[in-house]
Amino acid sequence: MSWFTFGMTEKRRSFVEQRALTAVPAGERQHWLAVAAIQAGYMVSVTSLWTGALIVTSMTLTDTIVAGTIGYLIVVGLSVLMGMQGSDLGVPTIEASTSAFGEKGAQWLISALLIASLIGWFAINAGLVGAAFSGLLSESFGVDVPVIVSTIGWGLIMLATAVVGFGGLKILNAIGVPIMIVVCAIGVWVGIRDQGLAALQEVQPDGKMTMVAAIGVVVGGYAVGALTAADVTRYQRTRVDVAKAVTLGIRPPGSPCCGPEPCCLSSPAVRISQRSSSARGCRCWASSASSCRPGRPTPATRTPRASTS
Repeated sequence: MSWFTFGMTEKRRSFVEQRALTAVPAGERQHWLAVAAIQAGYMVSVTSLWTGALIVTSMTLTDTIVAGTIGYLIVVGLSVLMGMQGSDLGVPTIEASTSAFGEKGAQWLISALLIASLIGWFAINAGLVGAAFSGLLSESFGVDVPVIVSTIGWGLIMLATAVVGFGGLKILNAIGVPIMIVVCAIGVWVGIRDQGLAALQEVQPDGKMTMVAAIGVVVGGYAVGALTAADVTRYQRTRVDVAKAVTLGIRPPGSPCCGPEPCCLSSPAVRISQRSSSARGCRCWASSASSCRPGRPTPATRTPRASTS
């Protein structure tokens, strides 16, 4: 049976999640590529690009890529360890935590920690997507949609994935992840074509961030995802499948989103939403969006070099 299909029973063919808190039986475990696609969907997102944009404004492109590589290797290690527990037990993170914190501890303490973390994560995602969507409609089609309306609309769509559960996420990411990868690849290619590799290497960061701090930003951006890895890896058959799915799903998509792509920011949606929210990942020093030069000051504010004579 193809990894793209739903489980082996009619119950699992439902688009509504059937096993939110119960263990996933062996007959409903999935191919590891299905989980890898979902993990990749977490990574290839606007928030990952924003993490890279935050770092690349404070470090050189090379240092940003190094920080992203090290950070995501740490994330992979944490996710594999937590994911193996999900594969062994077949239950989500909140259920697995009852063995250490008890029923009440899991219900109140762990749930409170997850709520506090994920509310902020969801708010940032919904806000960025809403700003990107409104900016794209305004600049490309002349249609003005309030950011708050776009944010609420796309937030509801994001919430719907919690209802459809694993089966819906699998199909969504099987379609969406390749599209996002192509968009990011085109963005990097357009940036290199228009600006050249030399221009990207010569970008001068606005601030200064240490390597340790940058790695912390990368790890912190996915810390909750690593902690709750069991929520999706409980559909895996073996620990080896967990390691393969997590490594393939996180590591390859992570570094491009934390280096070349945010530096170029050639994707229209990302660039427009950045201007909408006054982010500073890439500053345009010409009025045309196609003349974006990362990190370059405007001609009017460019400071002269001190004389060396």
